Amino acid sequence: MHAAFLASIIETPSDDTPRLIYADWLEEQSDPALNARGEFIRVQVELAQSILLSKKELKAETFPGQAALHHQGAPRRLALVQRERELLNGRAWGWAGKALRDAAVAGTHWQDALVFRRGFIDEIICTAADFLQHADALRAATPLRKARLTTLPDLVFNTATIRVALRDYRMDDLNTPVRRYQPDGHLKLLQHYFPGLEFELPPQARNAWALIATYDAALRALRG
Repeated sequence: MHAAFLASIIETPSDDTPRLIYADWLEEQSDPALNARGEFIRVQVELAQSILLSKKELKAETFPGQAALHHQGAPRRLALVQRERELLNGRAWGWAGKALRDAAVAGTHWQDALVFRRGFIDEIICTAADFLQHADALRAATPLRKARLTTLPDLVFNTATIRVALRDYRMDDLNTPVRRYQPDGHLKLLQHYFPGLEFELPPQARNAWALIATYDAALRALRG
């Protein structure tokens, strides 16, 4: 049953309905551990919806007196945050599952590596090597939305991958100096091979000049 519920959630990650159906089922079981898991999903879904509603209310304000409206839900949100913390305490790594524990950068606390949203791990912090090694298992284990990589991926730049990396820069002539374009090829390749997943690379990856030698070598090999 768990696998079927999870597959439905991963298939429609933006829809809260499959998450709440799973939460209902968990809370109906006789196992307190499953009850806690179901309650946690429900708490985080309600918290996310409450925050979204608050933002919409703020945007809809037309006069100063209306500014107090978004505060009306504040006590409930504070209670949800408190319950969220209570439920996660001592359970986060267990709920993460083996695939996420294997890939995550284990710090002094689970918060150093995992971000739960709407009841499931939505974001992971890990090395590029660990992500690439466990990518399939990660995406099968949770409706993952974002990977924050602490290192640059060791990608193979062959004819296919270099064209993927540079195609948005209209490099029709491979003899054109790559320095003119300064592409962030690592990010483009990750997005190509893992569509729908958001990536954040370490600060040094944002400096395109750090990748120049790699691209120059790849382009020389292509011109071969």
